[in-house]
Amino acid sequence: MSLVDSAEPGLPLTDPAWWPEMLPPALKAALRQSGVSAPKDFPGGAELLQRLQGPSAAPPVWMRLAHALNGGPLRGKPHPEAHWCEAFLAVLALAWANLSEDQRRAHGLYPQALRCAGELQRTEWLDQQVTLHAQAWRAGEQPAAALVLLRTLKRLQRLQACQALVEHLGAWLASVPAGQVDPPMADWPAELAGGIAAVARGAESLDTLHWAQAWLPRLLPNLLARLAETPQPAASDPDAPPPHWLLHRDLAVIALCTLDLPVLRQLGELLCRRPLLPTICVPMLVDMLGRLAQFDAAQDAEALLALAAARLPRHPVLALERAKRALLDGVDELSLLPFFEPMDPGLPGYHAACSWFASQLAQAGAEAQAMDWYRRIEAVAPLSSLDQLRLAQLQARHDPTAQTAAEAPLFDEGVTPVLQQALAGLVTLLGEDPFHNPALSREAWASRCAASLPAFAQVLAALPPQPVGDVLVAVRQLRLLERAHASAAMWQQSFPFEFDPAYGRVDPLRYLALQEALCGHLQALADHVLRGPAPLHGGGGRLRQLIELLRFRCEAALSQDRPADALASIDQLAERIGTMAEAYLQALRERCALAEGDLATAAELRAGLRWGREAELQRLRPWPAWLAAEGTAEQRVLEAPAVLGHFESVRADGVVQRFPHATAATGLSLVAMRELRVRNSYLLIAREGGMLLPEPWHLSMGDYPYEHLQVLNRGRLACSLQPSGETRRITEPVLVLANLDATYHRNYYHWMVLILSRVRWLQAEGWLDRRPLLMPRELSGWMRSSLQDIGVRPEQLIEYADGETLQLADALVLSPLEYACRPLMDDLCRHLWRAAGLDPDQPPTPQRLLYISRLSAHRRPLVNEETIMAQAKALGFELLAPETLSLLDQVRLFANARGIAGPPGAAYTNLSWCQPGTRVLSIFKEEVNLPTFVDLSVQRGQQHRWLLGRNLPGFDRSRVVAAPFSVSLDLTQRELAWVAGA
Repeated sequence: MSLVDSAEPGLPLTDPAWWPEMLPPALKAALRQSGVSAPKDFPGGAELLQRLQGPSAAPPVWMRLAHALNGGPLRGKPHPEAHWCEAFLAVLALAWANLSEDQRRAHGLYPQALRCAGELQRTEWLDQQVTLHAQAWRAGEQPAAALVLLRTLKRLQRLQACQALVEHLGAWLASVPAGQVDPPMADWPAELAGGIAAVARGAESLDTLHWAQAWLPRLLPNLLARLAETPQPAASDPDAPPPHWLLHRDLAVIALCTLDLPVLRQLGELLCRRPLLPTICVPMLVDMLGRLAQFDAAQDAEALLALAAARLPRHPVLALERAKRALLDGVDELSLLPFFEPMDPGLPGYHAACSWFASQLAQAGAEAQAMDWYRRIEAVAPLSSLDQLRLAQLQARHDPTAQTAAEAPLFDEGVTPVLQQALAGLVTLLGEDPFHNPALSREAWASRCAASLPAFAQVLAALPPQPVGDVLVAVRQLRLLERAHASAAMWQQSFPFEFDPAYGRVDPLRYLALQEALCGHLQALADHVLRGPAPLHGGGGRLRQLIELLRFRCEAALSQDRPADALASIDQLAERIGTMAEAYLQALRERCALAEGDLATAAELRAGLRWGREAELQRLRPWPAWLAAEGTAEQRVLEAPAVLGHFESVRADGVVQRFPHATAATGLSLVAMRELRVRNSYLLIAREGGMLLPEPWHLSMGDYPYEHLQVLNRGRLACSLQPSGETRRITEPVLVLANLDATYHRNYYHWMVLILSRVRWLQAEGWLDRRPLLMPRELSGWMRSSLQDIGVRPEQLIEYADGETLQLADALVLSPLEYACRPLMDDLCRHLWRAAGLDPDQPPTPQRLLYISRLSAHRRPLVNEETIMAQAKALGFELLAPETLSLLDQVRLFANARGIAGPPGAAYTNLSWCQPGTRVLSIFKEEVNLPTFVDLSVQRGQQHRWLLGRNLPGFDRSRVVAAPFSVSLDLTQRELAWVAGA
């Protein structure tokens, strides 16, 4: 390509008479634009002007003019005016007419030619200079010109040419002894790092990222050596860039783009341990720490995060990551406030941090605080559609007139129109309610869901490559929908009977079919990028998004119990990305091995990781398999057959229906075990049986073991834990409750029905007088009080802390309990009646009407509850918040009740203290009425009736249980009167 643009600049004008005819048009245009009106102002002066008169001029004359331009209008200007750049290049082309390419490169004006070409974006000519003079660059010729070319290519984002030039210059520098670069006009490692960082940031191929990553071990020692030799600057200017900052910054960019976690840790620590942290360093440091928090579970990464947070206490990104770790370590949600309160709203990550904290507060029942944090977001930026939905749910209870919410689309504005169109078939499928429907069988529904996948595959086949970032946004939202549908599908696995329409309109098996369709769409869309020809399509620095896409794809496959498929997707990508993100992919592989229960492979993978190499790997087994693997027989000590009964439902149209109901058969066993270990408060680990896995009802509350800093990784059949450290050995014989997870759920129903009832059985059978019972030290106060209420003495307990590991020489384990057990609950009731001053053999005549309020609860809000409470009060009901009373006060109240009403929640556990014949009105929603509290009523011989309302329109259907709902006030008036016997 020619150095001179062939197009003539400007419009033809009349030239001054003193202008030589032979002046290039570009020079004439520059003279006009600069207002050169007299010969004395001509570049080079009148003498040069005189030599240009005549029909032609020799190249030396043009060379003098080129030097005059270089020393005049172009002098000292890093970015000179475009018209003088055009003029200079036009004159230089005449001056170089007889020179070869090598002679031109060696000429003193060549660097200025490169600058001017860069200002005019003559990119093709600049690219040519890299290839034309490759041998010269590799030999170290004209380093000043090479430096200008490198900087120009980097600025213009000519990434292929920049990459090639870096290779040439790198070969030269590698051949020159350190400190002998001649001339030493540049910080060459920093310059090369800048070029490599630009290439990595804009990379659209994995090969390019491989190339960039390969430079890190060549450049990082240079930075470390320089920092070791350079004294720390004086503290006079705290915002001055630190020594060698450009090299430090660009190496960090390369490590971020290639997910080189060890380099990120090293560079991050260098900054964190500086006595001063200049402002210019903060964004890069936060980016590095955020990436480490996302992809590195090593303990030293956590220490680095804490170190940075001490320097930057107001940064939202650091606050969020520290709060997440604190939550995993057992800190309650309200205690996370000190992390978030100091945050600066003007810093990046504020919206995400506030959103996460508000969501945690809402789940913890702190409604007012959650709404406050959503309003803090609104003060600086619009809420996302998901945050709008969450805030609307919080506000619904406080606005009785609200009967709807803003319609939330299945895919929000973040999903591109192209992908929304591609997912249109799935949207249509999701638009139909997965409810019991006699007109469409479950089989036909499942077939429709399955048929949506090949149709989607055809759509994807015709779709051009999509930017990985766009696909990731859609996949994130698919994952949220899939998880929501999975929770509803889990109901069928959690109860020992089929969910027919008696238990709500929702059909869990139809939800399961939808969940599988969502998983299939997610995996297909992820594979469109992961297995496509251009996985980084859409711009550089996208490896992080690619890895996150792989994680979602693997999670979807694992949720369908397909670990081999998940592993295949990991291996396919790993083959393409090499050692980049290697440790993270190893952890994903380990998760697949744990899902298959392959401890040998998991141990091999864990040994290849930098952190947690000494992890404890345990197989997960449910109770029967656990005992079989341990070779231990159980002694059956209690059998409780199913109890038959019935309940009633009042539909939204007022019709009362009657349905049969059978409680689950239950029982208890005792098992003697030697050298049983206890970890994380609730994990039981046998020598051969491994870790005890709860039954499906417990598993519906989260993956097991529950998230904790001690849990390194987990799968369906196995897990890896941090080494247990010091172990407390207990030699005396002890009692152990299986599934003692009270400190993780802290739920009244779980404690009373599944734990305290078993403690009472041990007490009644005299076991507590023979062996002490293990009990977590972190029990809530009301849990401790309940133990005292049933007469458990302190000396009958051995307490242990959550972080302790216990080794039990002689343990007698009482089997887990999943459902209410009639003989246990009857005995617990009689015992608590006596503790409360009541005689179970001469029960009082029930007189009281109790309305159980859930005004303080966030989940499942009944939006018109205050009006319903007024109706109840007018009929003689006492308005009650049982959580404000002691256990024995609750027992007295409910033992004297003839009628109970209100929205169901954990307080409905108090039905266990009510007398047979008590009328119970559970005010809930027609979508679902789970049988948990019906079990209690059937076992106690009570009259249980559901009054069914409806979820408010506009709330995501997938939040079927948690969504706000309302009930017909005419029906509440009628049914409350039924409870009262009026």
